[in-house]
Parts: sequence; C-alpha cells; structure tokens
Amino acid sequence: MILQKIKIPLIIFLLFLLSFTGYIYQYQKIVNQGSYLADEHCIKVNPLIIDRKNKYQEQWNLILASASATQVEDSVNKYFQASNAFIKEEQGWLANQKRYLNSKAFNLLMPSYIKEAANFQYQMYEADYNSSVYLNQGFKETDKNKQAELGNKVLEETVKSKEAEDKYNAVWEREKGKSDWVHYFIKVPQTKCPKENFDFPNVFNPFVTPIPVNNDETKG
Repeated sequence: MILQKIKIPLIIFLLFLLSFTGYIYQYQKIVNQGSYLADEHCIKVNPLIIDRKNKYQEQWNLILASASATQVEDSVNKYFQASNAFIKEEQGWLANQKRYLNSKAFNLLMPSYIKEAANFQYQMYEADYNSSVYLNQGFKETDKNKQAELGNKVLEETVKSKEAEDKYNAVWEREKGKSDWVHYFIKVPQTKCPKENFDFPNVFNPFVTPIPVNNDETKG
C-alpha cells in the first residue's frame, strides 16, 4: 500500500518532467532556428542591402553632378547588378522566414510578443524587397505614366517598411525589462554577424517631392 502511494506521485512527477523536458527541447530548437535565420539575413543579405544603397547613391551623385552619359550608364548598370543580387537573396530568405513564422512549433511555443515582433520584422523586410523590385522596374520603364505609377508603389512600400519597423521597435520597447520563465532554461545563440553589417547608408530618394524653400525665412 505504501509503495502504491509512492508510485503514483512518482509516475506523475516523471510524466511532468518528461513533458517539461520535451517542451524546453522544442523551445530551444525553435529559438535556434530563429537565431540561424536572423544571422543568415544579417550575414548574407545585409551586405547586399548596403552595397545596393551605396550603388544607388553613387548613380544619383553622378546624375546630380551632370556627369557624362557613359559614367551614368556604368553607374546605373552597377546599381542593377547590386540590386538584382539583393532581390535574389532576399527573396529566398523571405520564403524561409515565412515557413518559419507559419510553422506549428513557432506559433504554439513562442510568446505572443515575439510572434508580433517577428511578423512586423517580416513585413519590414518584405516591403523593402518590394520597393526594390518596383524601383528596378521604374528605371527600365519608358512610359511616363507607368513610371509614375511604379514611383508611387515605391513610396507606398517605403512607408510600409518604415511603419513596420516602428511597430517592431515599439514591441521591444514595450517589453523591455520583462522576462519569461522559460528563458531561464534556454540559451539564445550568440550572433555571428559583425556590427558593420548594420551600418546602412542614407540615400537620396528621387520620388520624394522636395520641400519648398520659404524665401522670407532665408532673408536676413
């Protein structure tokens, strides 16, 4: 009888321990996958974003400086090479990230705020990707109406990207200082991405209407 009384709680404890261990294992696995994808974007895609932005700025510097047609054409070709390399790599990464975000493990195990932030980040990258695609099409388009339409799409996607980035940052600001109990049992892999891969240059946007100068304010 005594053994029976001991046996039942022991079985319950072992079942709980087994379930808990399985939960932690799956949670750690999904965290590892997310960290791998984050590093993959930072290491493989971010340098292409930086190169694309630099090439884009270089061509507009030449255009604004009234450089020769040969110089501008060479610069434009270099931009398209950089942009196409980014589009190809980002397209593949977005597909992998989408599968990760749609996986049962991610949606069952991750806290709501992490799912929220991850989806805003995906929207940010997707909109940046779309803006690059439309921008490339705009450069190649000869019809002025279609070019203007593509220019509007670039602006729309740029706004979407910025709004998603702001929402992403707001989630982490809101959750600052908070910690889930599960984090005591898992380890977030240390990133392998160098800091310089986050050094994105600011670029000239040809589709933004310049702010008119008020001559009265410039006098005196």
